[in-house]
Amino acid sequence: MPNPTVQTGNVFVYGDGAALTVASIGSFETNTAIWVMATPRPRSETSSPLNDLASGALAGAEEAGGQIPSTTGRYIIYGTKVIGVADDIYSVGQHVVQGDGAEAAVAGATVAGGAGGAYAGAQILGGASVFLGPYVSGGFAIIGAMVGSVLGGDTAGDIAAVLTGGATPDKIGPPEILPSDLNLQSTVTTASGDQYALVNVGGKYTWFAINDNPTLPNRYIEVVSGAKVAELTGNYLEAAGYGPQVEQHNAQVAEQHRTELREMFNRSEADYANSLGPDGQPWGTANPIAPNATQLWQMTTSSTVATNTVEITNGSGSVTRIVQTVDRRTGEVVAEHVYEDGKLVAVADTQGGSAWALNRATGEMEQVRSPSGAGVGADGLPSDAAPPRPASSAFVNDTSAHTVTLNPGAGVASRSCADAGTGQALHAR
Repeated sequence: MPNPTVQTGNVFVYGDGAALTVASIGSFETNTAIWVMATPRPRSETSSPLNDLASGALAGAEEAGGQIPSTTGRYIIYGTKVIGVADDIYSVGQHVVQGDGAEAAVAGATVAGGAGGAYAGAQILGGASVFLGPYVSGGFAIIGAMVGSVLGGDTAGDIAAVLTGGATPDKIGPPEILPSDLNLQSTVTTASGDQYALVNVGGKYTWFAINDNPTLPNRYIEVVSGAKVAELTGNYLEAAGYGPQVEQHNAQVAEQHRTELREMFNRSEADYANSLGPDGQPWGTANPIAPNATQLWQMTTSSTVATNTVEITNGSGSVTRIVQTVDRRTGEVVAEHVYEDGKLVAVADTQGGSAWALNRATGEMEQVRSPSGAGVGADGLPSDAAPPRPASSAFVNDTSAHTVTLNPGAGVASRSCADAGTGQALHAR
């Protein structure tokens, strides 16, 4: 069969009694809107409070009620009818409210088929077993009503679905009409010469058949066949190159998604790395570095420096705490404070070269190193004989004979601790 002729530029928008050509014809956005709006909707399912077995049981109960010659039988019939009618109204009404005419027709056919099948099943099985007696015949009639209700409803619903378009449901109801004086050009011309125009009416792309027969009252009539609408939409989108557009768009979306994932991963890695101190532990985590010592790295309000605190419990029970301010970029110690049981006993400006220590006799802090790096003599002036301060930070606890050597650049404190109470040497790295 010859391919239809497609004029991708003939797509119109109708409003205020006039039809104009769509401005963005051929774009991915416009083609996507056509695909979404002009493609027949999928057939919606029918939900029901009662499933097939319950509906069949209801039909059987109604048949059973009819066999009971008493008031009880009438109540059973009335009850089953009320429940059945309510279920039928719900099944059909849900599609009527949504405007889904094809589904409403299928639901109505299912209801009618179930009722007819129940009656036919009861008559057939009940009549065939009448020679077995009234009780046996009545039982078979009940079974026939149950089975017939299910089979009759399903069969009638399937037939109605085929008649209303199958997987591409038809529009049930009067087709939309456009004024005959519009000058719509054919968007798709089939091999048999039939012409169809694609028009955006009220924000929805709709196919209209172009009838040039002067005997017909209307020239532009909506296409209500779901299968035909699907065919026309497919013809147009294929000619408009929508397939390659979709592939390119999906590739761009996939690449954007990969980029976002990479950025998210990098941010996560950076956040994780920034959450760890130089010792590899989360900031603010006290890390045991010896049986009697802990190390604690903490962030400060400045992003360029951190504090490294080493706390040592001496054999006598006293606590020595060494607090270093460390440049996070270079690992160099900027300043150092030493406390014994919370009392400041030594301060060092490691970059400037100044240092102070507690004079235990007077209880006052005295400068022991000048900015030049020389010691301070008894006269308060720099002494050339004073030894230079070591590159690493060393502190000697006189009362407990603890020597602690810190290496903040490596993020780990290395120290040799001789406990004065026990004389035992403690080493940690």
